Amino acid sequence: GLMNPLMQLRSLGQGVWYSNLLRGLVSSGGLRRMIEEYGVTGASVGTQALERAVRGTSAYDQDIKRLAAAGLNPKSVALELAIEDARAAAATLEGIYKSSMARASEGLVSVAIPGVDPNNADSIVTEVLRLRSSIKSPNIIFMVQATDAGIKAMETLVFEGCGVEASGVFSGSRLEEAFGAYLRGLERRLSAGRSVKGFNAVASFRIGALDALVDSLIEQRIAQTTSKDDKARLKG
Repeated sequence: GLMNPLMQLRSLGQGVWYSNLLRGLVSSGGLRRMIEEYGVTGASVGTQALERAVRGTSAYDQDIKRLAAAGLNPKSVALELAIEDARAAAATLEGIYKSSMARASEGLVSVAIPGVDPNNADSIVTEVLRLRSSIKSPNIIFMVQATDAGIKAMETLVFEGCGVEASGVFSGSRLEEAFGAYLRGLERRLSAGRSVKGFNAVASFRIGALDALVDSLIEQRIAQTTSKDDKARLKG
């Protein structure tokens, strides 16, 4: 039969990650199914999806009560929830991460840090390094938005031996900048006599954002055309 398009992407060397993961997908077996049936090789835990789940569902109520009772402030509670979700996903993806057949970017989970300023490189570095010291999972890396400050922070984080995901890379030039930051970080490590093994860096963009843009362009074309055949074809 025809190969699943996502499996086909993986065979071409392109990793497919599930973004905005919540722990319900892990506990229900949904993430495991995506790995096995759709070739998903990684996941990211974002702050927006977590915030929506906290506001709109009761899934996190008990955890929030537990963490608040332990004296954590709201920002720290949000961070701890994200870490717990990331750890759950990392355990599910550990088999891929440890597989001898896996590529360097497979089996990873990236976690976004709630409340960090994406335009302040020093703040990004400080928050990521602080968080890394409390997370011991080798296949958890840290999401850094590919702003100018984020690119600058990436170089420092790679130098510090920290796994990072450059997120929101929507152009070839920005991808080159992210890759350049990664290489400069590695070069600085080598110059300092440090190992360049054992940590990972990836760059990503969200298919959903591209999908929404294409949909809006199609809607414009539909509105502009007078041919019924063209309208039908565009609606597809």
